[in-house]
Amino acid sequence: ISNGATSAYDLNNLKSIWLNHEVTHTLGLVDLYAFTQSNSANRYDNLRYTGEFSYMGFSSFESNAPSLFAFERWNLGWISDLDGHSHILAGTIPNCISYDPTFAHEVAVIMQHGLYRMVEKQENVFYYLTLLNENYAMPGLTAGTEAQIIKGMYLLQPAAGAKKLPRVNLLGSGSILRESMAARELLAADWGVAANVWSCPSFNELARDGAEAERWNLLHPEQTPRVSFVAQQLAGHDGPVVASTDYMKSYADQIRAYLPAGRTYKVLGTDGFGRSDFRSKLREYFEINRHYIVVAALKALSEEGLVPVSTVTKAIQQYQLSADKTNPLNA
Repeated sequence: ISNGATSAYDLNNLKSIWLNHEVTHTLGLVDLYAFTQSNSANRYDNLRYTGEFSYMGFSSFESNAPSLFAFERWNLGWISDLDGHSHILAGTIPNCISYDPTFAHEVAVIMQHGLYRMVEKQENVFYYLTLLNENYAMPGLTAGTEAQIIKGMYLLQPAAGAKKLPRVNLLGSGSILRESMAARELLAADWGVAANVWSCPSFNELARDGAEAERWNLLHPEQTPRVSFVAQQLAGHDGPVVASTDYMKSYADQIRAYLPAGRTYKVLGTDGFGRSDFRSKLREYFEINRHYIVVAALKALSEEGLVPVSTVTKAIQQYQLSADKTNPLNA
C-alpha cells in the first residue's frame, strides 16, 4: 500500500478505497497511519485502527473508510472549526483541568497555576485550554481575582444603576463572554435591566467543585454543609442566571444543581451540526448572541414576575429574531 497499487490484485481488492485515498492526495492531504505495538509482519493489521475511519489511513481489504476525519475536512476548508463538545469530553477525564478563557490575563493566571501544579508540585494532572483568534481589547487583571479565575468564575462587570431595577446575572466563557458583555449594555439601554457579567473560564471546574461539596455533605450529614463555589459567588447578587457559551448546552448546564436554591437558570449553547459562515452569523444561527442572551434574561425575569411577559415578545420583535425558525439541533 505504501508503494502504490502495483498489480491487478491490488486494484481488484482495494477498489474505491484506493481511488478515494489517491484522489484525496491530490487535494494535499498526507497519509495518516496509526501503528499498533504489534511486531507482526502483516502491515494491514498494524494499520487497521486508523483505517476504519479515514480515507488517508485505509488499511484493510475488508472495510471501506466512510469519509475523512473532521480535521482533514476542516483542513480542506469543507467545514468550519466549530467545536461544541471538547470541554464536555475534557470533563470526563479526572486529571484533565480544562479552561475556556476570554482574556490574556486569564490565560496568564491559568498557565502560572498549571505550571505550579505540574512542575513544582509534580501533580498527575494536565491542562486543556481553548484559545481564541479574534482581535479585541483586553481589560487587564483585577488584583485579587486570581484564585477565582482558577476556581472557574469571577465578577467581571458589576451591575450598574439603581437597586430597584430588575437584576440578572450573565455568565459566559471564551468568545461568547463578549456577547454577554454586549447584552449587558442592551439590557440597560433598551429594557431598564441591570446585569452582572461573570467570566466563567471553567464550567467544568465549577461542576467538579459543586459535586465535591455535594459528596461531602452526603457523608457528613451532621456537620455544617459546604456550599459550592458558584453558589458562594452568586449569593450576594440577586436575580436569575443566564449562561451562554460556544459549546453545547450541557457544558454550562452541568452547574445547574449547584446554583443558589430557587434561581431561574437559562442556558444557551451550540447544539447541532457545525456551519461555515461569519462569526456573527453563526452566533445568530445557534441562538447564543447578545440578542438571544437579552431575550433569555427577560424571559427569566418574566418567570419570576419581575418584568411583564409582553416585554419578551417586544424584544424578539425589536431584535428581529425568527421565533419559528428551525431549532439548530435539528437543522
